Amino acid sequence: MRPAPSASPRSVRPTAFALVAAGAALALGAAEAHAQEAGDVLPPNTHSAWYLGSVGPSINLDGGFTQFSLVNEVGWHLSNRSDGPAIGGSFHLGFGGHVTRISPQARFWWDIPVAGRLPIYVAPTAGVGYSGFVVERIGTAHSFVFQVGVAGRVALKNRGFLSVQPLGFEIFAGDGGTTANYNLLFGGGFVFY
Repeated sequence: MRPAPSASPRSVRPTAFALVAAGAALALGAAEAHAQEAGDVLPPNTHSAWYLGSVGPSINLDGGFTQFSLVNEVGWHLSNRSDGPAIGGSFHLGFGGHVTRISPQARFWWDIPVAGRLPIYVAPTAGVGYSGFVVERIGTAHSFVFQVGVAGRVALKNRGFLSVQPLGFEIFAGDGGTTANYNLLFGGGFVFY
């Protein structure tokens, strides 16, 4: 009697991929079914405007310094819904490393729903603006700032939301040359209009 042929690595990969894909489809289906039961906690968001306050580290990528950042933003969806393109502004304050920073920016977002009826969004963002620095014992500096990032958001009871921005980069060009920061932000806010 001949032994059963062993599976080659090439035949195992498609099978493993199919099992993972089937598991993900079942999990998303269960989440969709649970969305109706969770409707009182996570109903679809129907407001087009929001305010968000965030905090987190701002790490200079040139090895200079790390700051504690406070970010306030206000935005409005052009679609008059809670998803799609949005415009607004933000105001960044940074403290630390013997430097204080202020940075008003015009911003653009695109909220993309990712979980069917659950109000979970991925929001790529970009912004441009001014950044002013006060450096201890040295003076002031001014620069143009360009910002890009991606945030995740979860709306709560059609009144507020939680946000985390795991990817955020600011590029500064002005007095003293060019530098960049990485921002990791955690926040919450409310929706209106």
